[in-house]
Amino acid sequence: MRRFALVVVLLISCTDVALGQPAAAPKGALSKAHDAYRAGKYETVVSLLHPLLYPVIKLSAEEEVVDAHRLLGVSHLFLGNRPAAEAEFNALLSLRPNFALDPLVDTAAAVDLFEAVRRRNRERLAAIRRRIESDRLQRERERQRRARSAVPRERLVVMRSYWANYVPFGVGQFQNGQPRKGYLLLGLQLALGGSSLTAAIVHRAKYAKPLVAGSAEQSAAERLGIVQVATGAAFLAAVLYGVVDALLNYRAQEVTVRQLEPSKAGRLRLLPLGGFDVAGIGLGGRF
Repeated sequence: MRRFALVVVLLISCTDVALGQPAAAPKGALSKAHDAYRAGKYETVVSLLHPLLYPVIKLSAEEEVVDAHRLLGVSHLFLGNRPAAEAEFNALLSLRPNFALDPLVDTAAAVDLFEAVRRRNRERLAAIRRRIESDRLQRERERQRRARSAVPRERLVVMRSYWANYVPFGVGQFQNGQPRKGYLLLGLQLALGGSSLTAAIVHRAKYAKPLVAGSAEQSAAERLGIVQVATGAAFLAAVLYGVVDALLNYRAQEVTVRQLEPSKAGRLRLLPLGGFDVAGIGLGGRF
C-alpha cells in the first residue's frame, strides 16, 4: 500500500512539473540573478544564468538574452575568469554590435574589457551590422509590399460598342480613348460637311433658275458647285479615315484598376454602363 501511495505521489509531482509554466522559470531565474548581482553574489549569478544560455537558450526575448550575457560576463570578470567574461561579451556583441556598457552601472574594468573585445572583433561586428541592416531593409520592403497589397482597389471594365466605329465626327476615336484625334476629326468633318451643305443650299436658292450661257452668274454657279463637290468629297474622305482608324484601334473592352482612398473604400457608387448598343447605370463598390 505504501509503494502504491509513493508511486501516486511521484506521478502527481511529475504531472505538476509537466503542467507548470516553463516560460516563467527562466524569467524567474533571470530576476533572481539580478538580485544576486546587486548583492555581489557572482557565483550565484553564474549558476543561475549559465543554464539559461547553454547548451540552448531558454529565454524567449532577445532583450533578456542580451541582459543575461551582460550579467554573466561581468560576474565572470569579478570572479577572475577573464576568458569566460570575454566569451560572454563576444556573444552579446554578436547579437547587438552597437551595444555598450553603461559606465554609471558597470565598473570601469568591465567597460574597458568590453571595449577591448569590440576592437578585436571590429571587422566581424561590421559584417554583422551589415547583415542586420540588410535583414531590416528586407523586412521593411516586405512590410511595404504587404501594405500595398492591402490597399483597396477598384476594377472597372468598360465594354465598347463595335458599331460606334462607323459613326462620323470622331465618335470611334473618343470611344477608343483618343480624345485629341477625336476632336480633330470632329472639327474637320464639321467644317467640311458644313461647307459642302452651305454651298449646296446657296446654289439651290440662288441659281435654281436657268442661267445664260457664258454669263457671270453661270461662272459663279459653277465655282460654287465645285466648292460643294470638293468639300463633300473631302468630308467623305475624312469620315472614311475616321472609320478605318477607329477599327484599327478598337478594343472590345478596357480594364482599369486603380487604388481607392481608405475613406472611399466600402462606399456604393453609381457607375455608367454602355455604348451605342446598350446603355444604363450600375451600382458598384468595394467592402
